[in-house]
Amino acid sequence: MNNRAKSLDLHGLTIHQGWKFFKEAIIESYDKDERKIIVITGKGAMLRELPMWAEDNPNVRETSLRQDGGSFIVKLKRRNNGTNI
Repeated sequence: MNNRAKSLDLHGLTIHQGWKFFKEAIIESYDKDERKIIVITGKGAMLRELPMWAEDNPNVRETSLRQDGGSFIVKLKRRNNGTNI
């Protein structure tokens, strides 16, 4: 498990491009058992869209807007790895 947060910069992309990159980054990070991703959206339309994308993604546990107002901390669920805890 990597404790350092990965960063994903979606600022300047179209909504569709941002959604696609967000989904891919979540899958990749979840598969690597990473705990969180910092997602930079800027303060435009993407800022309003990202919480809905995160809510619809089964691998996302929690999303919170950072103090800068243009990025989020996206916390991921733990992988089960086939074990029953």
